[in-house]
Amino acid sequence: MSNISSSEANLYVHYHSVELANLVSLNVQIIDQDVDVELCYHPGTLSTPISLYDDFVLNLPNGGNFNLNATVYRSSDPDTCQIISTIYSRTINFNFPLSQPVSLSNDQVELAKEIQLYPNPTKDTINLSIPDSTIIDQIDLFDLTGRKVQTFDPTRRSFNLTKLKTGVYIISVSSSGGTFNKKIVLR
Repeated sequence: MSNISSSEANLYVHYHSVELANLVSLNVQIIDQDVDVELCYHPGTLSTPISLYDDFVLNLPNGGNFNLNATVYRSSDPDTCQIISTIYSRTINFNFPLSQPVSLSNDQVELAKEIQLYPNPTKDTINLSIPDSTIIDQIDLFDLTGRKVQTFDPTRRSFNLTKLKTGVYIISVSSSGGTFNKKIVLR
């Protein structure tokens, strides 16, 4: 979930990642009333302690009506943004300075609350539990280098992992409500 708050001529953006990943790059471009923010994350080579939160300060010109276009990407490279997929994208309109924080993504957080993956860690199978009203569009499994190693049938709720090597993976579940990413451990 991302929250935005303001103080004087600064816009503070707080991004809460739902996957364990390192920030590779942040690109901000402000043209007239459009604020484009691109975040790029790599799911491997995690440093400790791990933080799921990143804070940014954007300097906006005086007051006015703005469009914030935020996009979060997954990178295959830990040092440069080599985009392999989009994790999240949203545009909001707001007046600056703000009278209260604005949320970029309640849908993504709600999706994370609804989806359960178990058992984790696992030896051979991972199960997905979701509400009946949630329609899954795509389910992908990535290794920690960001390489997609498997795509699953989105209508299924149990997935065989026996052909994979033991290790840590990121499972990505996409629906109209957003994308849910979770680390799973295969033993």
